[in-house]
Amino acid sequence: MESFVRLLNHLSHDTATRVGAALGLAAFHLGLRRATVRRLLGETLGLRGTERRRLARQAYATMGANFLEVWTIGGPDGLEHHCRVLNPGWLQHLQKRHQGLIFVTPHLGNWEAEAIAAKPYLPRVMVYAKEQSEGVDRVLTACRSLTGVEVHLARRGNRTSALSVLRVLRDRGALGLTADQRPFRGEGVAAEFLGKPAWCHASPAFYAQRLKLPVIPAFALRSRTGDNVVFIGRPVDLTGLDEAAATGRVMDLMSAAVAAFPGQYFWHHERFRRAPPEAPAGNPRWRTGLRFLAAPLLALALLPGVEDPLTTVSAVVAPEGTVGLRIGAAYWKEQRNWLLGGERDTYQAPIVTIAGSPSDRVALDLSWPIWVGMIHDQTNGSRSDFGDATIGVTWRALGQAEGGVLGLRSVVTLPQTDYGQGLGTDSTRWTGLLLAGWGWGATRLDAQTGLSIHPVPDPASSKGQNDLIPWGVALSHRLDAGPTLLAEATGLDGPQVPGAGPQGEVRAGFRLPLPADLTLDAAVRRGTTRQDGTWGGIAGLTWTTR
Repeated sequence: MESFVRLLNHLSHDTATRVGAALGLAAFHLGLRRATVRRLLGETLGLRGTERRRLARQAYATMGANFLEVWTIGGPDGLEHHCRVLNPGWLQHLQKRHQGLIFVTPHLGNWEAEAIAAKPYLPRVMVYAKEQSEGVDRVLTACRSLTGVEVHLARRGNRTSALSVLRVLRDRGALGLTADQRPFRGEGVAAEFLGKPAWCHASPAFYAQRLKLPVIPAFALRSRTGDNVVFIGRPVDLTGLDEAAATGRVMDLMSAAVAAFPGQYFWHHERFRRAPPEAPAGNPRWRTGLRFLAAPLLALALLPGVEDPLTTVSAVVAPEGTVGLRIGAAYWKEQRNWLLGGERDTYQAPIVTIAGSPSDRVALDLSWPIWVGMIHDQTNGSRSDFGDATIGVTWRALGQAEGGVLGLRSVVTLPQTDYGQGLGTDSTRWTGLLLAGWGWGATRLDAQTGLSIHPVPDPASSKGQNDLIPWGVALSHRLDAGPTLLAEATGLDGPQVPGAGPQGEVRAGFRLPLPADLTLDAAVRRGTTRQDGTWGGIAGLTWTTR
C-alpha cells in the first residue's frame, strides 16, 4: 500500500485528476453502483432522463479524480498547490469575529481541499474524519498531516474524542466535519437530509451549542480540471434549539450545497438504509442551493467605503459580491465660517454610506451626508441644507490583507450644499490617492497620499483651481475582547482654500461588535489648523446580515 502511494505521490496534479476522472467514467459504464446513484438522484432531487444521466457521469468522474488526487498531497505537484479560498477576506473576518470555527461540509467536490486551502489563514485546522480501515487511515492521515492539517478519526463508541476537538476550538482553531453520511448505529439523530428522513450526526450541533459558536457551511468545488475553489457561506446560529432541531438545521445547510452542485456529490453511498420512519421536517428552502447558504451582505467592516470613523482608506478590498450600509453622524465645535468669517458649530446627520465590491480587486462606494447645518453662527445664526455626495472607486493593485498591499483610489464630490451660507462651495472636486498598508496579526497600518483639485468657489476669482496634497496615516489594533482601537492623522497641504474642508486633524476612536450583527464606531477629533474646529466627534452604526 505504501509503495503504491509513493508512486502516486510523484504524479503531476493534472495527470492524477485526468486519469482519476477516466477511471471514474469507466466505473460508470461498467455499472458499478450505478443503480444506487440513479435512484438517489431521482428520489431526492426528482431528476430523470438525460439530465440524471449527465449528473451521474459527472459524479463518477469527480469521485475518480478525488481517489487519485488525494495521494499527490506533499508531492512535487500536490493538491495543496491547486486549491484556493474563493473569499479569503470573508474567512479572515469570521476568524476574527468568533473564538473558533465549526465548518460543516458534505462529500461534495474535493472535500480534502477545504482544510488545505483554509490552513494558511487559520492558526489550527482539525478534520474530524470517519474511520475506514487501519491501513488506509494510517497512510491518508500521513498525507493530510504534511500540510499542517490535524486529523482526528471518529471511532465507534469513543467518547473521549470530544475533548480533543473542544481543545482545538477553544484555541481559536477550526474544525471541519463531513457530517452527511450515515452515523454508527445507535449514535444518530432523526432529521431530514435531502428531503428524506435519515439518521444524522449530532456532533456539529453538539460542539456549536457547547461552545456557543455558529456552524458555517463550506465546500470545495472543481471549477475546472486542476483547480479547486473553496466556498464559505454564512454562519448559522443554533442557540436555543434542541438537539433534533439543531441537527436538522445543519442537514439543511448540507442539502443546499448538494442541490447547488449535484454533479459533484458522492451519491454512491447507501445514505438512507435503515432510515427512521419519520423525522422533523426540514426547511424546504434548501432546494434554492447557494441562495440558502450565502450571506446577502458580508462583513461590512471590511469595506473601504465603510471604514468610518477614519478617513484614511485601506487598499484591502472586500470579497466579490460584498455590499455594505452604514448610518452615521459628525460634529465640529467652533469651526471657522470660511465665507462670512466668525465661528460656528457644524454637524452632518445622517451620513449614509453604501459600498460594494463587483470583484475581488475593485470596490465602489457612495457617501452622502443627507443634511448639514451650522449652529450659533456669529453672522447668520443657524442654517442647514442638503450635503454634497461623494463617489469613490478603490482598486487593489498588489498584495492581500495580511502583509503589504498597494492600491489606487479616485474620489469625486458632487455639489449640492448652499454656497451663500458658507456651508458648501457649490463646486465639483476630485481627489486621486495612492494607498499603501501593512497588516500583521491584530494590528494594521494604512497610509494615503495623492492630488486633490478644488475649484475656487468665488465666481469673481481669476484663478480656476487649487491643487492640494491630501495625506493620511491610520493605525488600528484589534483587542482579544472584540473592540478595535483606532488612531489617525490627516492633512490637506497647499494654499488655504476656502471651503476645502478640514485642512488637518487627528482622531482617536474604536469599533465595537454588538449583538444582532451590529457594529458601533465612534471617534473624537481635534483640528490642527485655523480652518478646522477645535474639538468634535464622529460616530456610526453598521448593520451586517449573515
